[in-house]
Amino acid sequence: MYTEDYVLATTTFYNEENGLALANFFSLRDNSSKDWSQKNTIDDLQKIAEDNELDFEVEIVAHLNVLKAVSEKKYDEAFKGQLAIFQNIVKYLQSSDSENWMVPLANTVCVDLRYLLNAFDTLDSSSKKQKLEKYNDFQKKYIDSMMMYFRICSGDTRAPARHSKRWTIMFIVNQMLKVYHKIKKFHLTTGLTKTILMCPDKNIFPVAHVVTFYYYTGCKEIFEGKFNDARENLIIAFERCYRKSIKNKKLILQKLIPLNMLQGIMPSLNLLKKYDLDVFMDLTTSLKTGNVKLFRECIDKHEVCYMKCGIYLVLQKLINIVYRNLFKKL
Repeated sequence: MYTEDYVLATTTFYNEENGLALANFFSLRDNSSKDWSQKNTIDDLQKIAEDNELDFEVEIVAHLNVLKAVSEKKYDEAFKGQLAIFQNIVKYLQSSDSENWMVPLANTVCVDLRYLLNAFDTLDSSSKKQKLEKYNDFQKKYIDSMMMYFRICSGDTRAPARHSKRWTIMFIVNQMLKVYHKIKKFHLTTGLTKTILMCPDKNIFPVAHVVTFYYYTGCKEIFEGKFNDARENLIIAFERCYRKSIKNKKLILQKLIPLNMLQGIMPSLNLLKKYDLDVFMDLTTSLKTGNVKLFRECIDKHEVCYMKCGIYLVLQKLINIVYRNLFKKL
């Protein structure tokens, strides 16, 4: 739980340029230290921060107020407070050309900011019209702030590799891809994805960032009808995904299997069982045997699932393969 010593420790983190420790302090996710005790109210902790003139006094007070707003389910206030924290951190990064130690903190805060945006959209109790207006405004402010962060990091070309902020640009693009993916405005991501794809050395990016980028780029290209490009990107995502990340591999396969089917490549029974993809079992059988009736039954039975996965229109195109295999039998 938060204590006076813990709040005061932020000065140590700051002086030691320990971005990971500061990121942990400001994280809103899965952190037991966010539990409050009766002896340490928000007002008490705010007073500690102000009285001791901490380096991050404004951000600490804002963070405490964000936590309070979240606990009270006031997600609009929480988003505004988190946005202010993020913008302050980005300004600091802009003024420190040769330093990148605060990047982990900026990344943590921006991920939480996206979660708060989603929480507001999902859980806020405002009227539908009012919520939509606020959500659109929050979304624009989020994207504007992320673009500022992106420009700062992508422009950091003179710093040596060890101090460069460029390694985080794929992470930033991924966060924006996730937002645009939710609202299906993929056309707004074209410039961002091109920037990453044109990077001469993609080995500077962490594997997890690479997998996420190629997955969402594949989703974008499915939406645009560029099935061959989508397949290539999803294959990269699947091959680079960690072996033990079964959940992520399943998400990728839900998009990749239909694209492979368009190429006449059918999934094995073992693959479908391993990743719990039963929705493709009868579909695969219908394609192999040319069973038009079974194919249509599968589409109708799992229509909602296919639509949620964003592959319904792709699967509709498979009817030609079913007929082709049917005619082969005649």
